[in-house]
Amino acid sequence: MQSTTSFRLPAIVRKAVVLCAALACIAAYADDLTAAKRADIKTLMELTRTADLSGNLANLIMIGIVRQLQARGWREVPQRSLQALRDDMLMLFRGKVDEPGGLREKVEEDYSRNFTHAEIKELVAFYKGPTGQKWVNAAPTMGRETSETAQSWIKSIQPIVEARVNERLKKEGLDGPPPGAPVPPAK
Repeated sequence: MQSTTSFRLPAIVRKAVVLCAALACIAAYADDLTAAKRADIKTLMELTRTADLSGNLANLIMIGIVRQLQARGWREVPQRSLQALRDDMLMLFRGKVDEPGGLREKVEEDYSRNFTHAEIKELVAFYKGPTGQKWVNAAPTMGRETSETAQSWIKSIQPIVEARVNERLKKEGLDGPPPGAPVPPAK
């Protein structure tokens, strides 16, 4: 009969792992979402222009609605209709966003989970300063420009990407239909 021995970490290593895990748990819960922290998160969201959750959601929904209408053949949608739809969405979201358990609470919890109160205060200080305000003002333009730059760059290397993908698919035997799949009729 063969004896088997299992590998065991030395006791000191096991104790160190347990201690690190315990400290990590304490650190994760050491910074509760207090009223003061919640107020600083609200300030941060106002400074970064993300506090208007209802308006932001209404705008996102409207983009989807316009796309759906265009897909249905509506090339020109009357502006008054779009404004009425946006107003409806805005009223709906204003009622829902700030209710207990609503989106605002959930977003504040997200901020709280990812940043300590001290870090939130540092971010508030940054965004109150000239560089932070410059970032907030430039962010929409920078986002659009960066997106356009990335799209243009990807378009410029698209033939290289396609060739590389096709080469890899061929090497992996994935350049045809999967085994057992019906073969499309020849033209």
